Amino acid sequence: SREEFTSQMIQFIKEDKIRKMEIRCELPARPEITQHSRYVFHTLQLDPDSMEIRKHFRRSNLQNIHTAVERGVEIEFGTGLEHLKAFYTLHVMTRKKHGAPVQPWKYFSLLGKYVLDSNKGFILLARKDNEYIAGMVCLHWNKTLIAKYCASREDCLNLRPNNCIFWEMIRW
Repeated sequence: SREEFTSQMIQFIKEDKIRKMEIRCELPARPEITQHSRYVFHTLQLDPDSMEIRKHFRRSNLQNIHTAVERGVEIEFGTGLEHLKAFYTLHVMTRKKHGAPVQPWKYFSLLGKYVLDSNKGFILLARKDNEYIAGMVCLHWNKTLIAKYCASREDCLNLRPNNCIFWEMIRW
């Protein structure tokens, strides 16, 4: 439980077994814990009827989805090596743009082999004029769907491909 985990973590710190620990989930409030909200965790309870979910979208999200479709953005669903390679190309560009290190290709090839090939994930790619402009790696297990990695070409953000990708993920 989170209560027990938190108590044990505080005990380790008091005993000088560890000096610092970063936890990326909500813990019970304790005076010994400093909480930062630099990371955001979004959850959305999904209704079996995706149009029911859509009713609760902000107007700007709906406009962005409409804009993407109107401008010819198409979403492609896949689990194959070609989809993974297309996503990885976008991922490398995005990570470099943000000055963040890029995971090696081997990591993604193993993700494909052990997760995507086991039907526990998929890739969504946004395409415009036969060019991939954005993508997302989605993982799923036990009725939970996670948008694990997202990437997009900066020169195509005006096409709003990410909004379309998230909508397709929700519909799935």
